[in-house]
Amino acid sequence: MERRKALQLLSLSGLALTPLPSWAVNWSSRTLATKKSIFDSKQEALITELVNLILPAHEGVGGISTGTDKYIIALVSNCYEADVQEVFKSKLNSLSTGDSAKNALLEKFQNMGKSEDPTDKRFFNLFKSETIRGFTTCELVMTKYLKYEVAPGHYHGCVDA
Repeated sequence: MERRKALQLLSLSGLALTPLPSWAVNWSSRTLATKKSIFDSKQEALITELVNLILPAHEGVGGISTGTDKYIIALVSNCYEADVQEVFKSKLNSLSTGDSAKNALLEKFQNMGKSEDPTDKRFFNLFKSETIRGFTTCELVMTKYLKYEVAPGHYHGCVDA
């Protein structure tokens, strides 16, 4: 009979999945393999500073508090090709200044957007657009400010009282 065979397969598959929780209990974000960042600590600090300059905190919500800087680091490290990554890193290095003046950094970054050099413009547009995308698509902004609902609409059954 086919029912017997189906029940045997079902019980065997249930037994096979029984040990799964015991060895998966130790999984965490630290133990799972993740791709390393291509940026060094100075470049990551510069990305964080630029994100903070583009999206400063207002009422506790800004680019840093929403994790936009981590989004850009992960995005460029994992999703862009090697040549784009190298241009991104070189432009970050050209932005780094010896002093920690925010105004000087902001002025250099804004001048890249007005530059005639196409790689400067491309870096400026990429960084700014991905910063805005990372901020506007984070969970906090989507749910609190944009009133995003995962499944819009509510079902109210036919209830006559």
